[in-house]
Amino acid sequence: MELAEKIIFITIEDIQMKIKWDLCSIYELGDVVYLKTDTEQSKRIVTSIQLSGGSMASSVVSYELSQGDSHSEHYESEISADLDELSKLGVE
Repeated sequence: MELAEKIIFITIEDIQMKIKWDLCSIYELGDVVYLKTDTEQSKRIVTSIQLSGGSMASSVVSYELSQGDSHSEHYESEISADLDELSKLGVE
């Protein structure tokens, strides 16, 4: 292959969107997370990420979490990457 065939074209808009997305989203697809309010602290997997809002400054990120054959949508404030052992034991 010649060098010209190996060049990938990336626009400024692509780079700006990637930077904005990285700043907005804490979790990635496939991450294992836990719901802060789940007393059983069941593992859930991030299966979808939605970014909504009028502008990046006022955007809202929500996550679809899957556990077995069920899924639910949650905001970042409801999710933790860490298992809460005290919550699992019923201690608050």
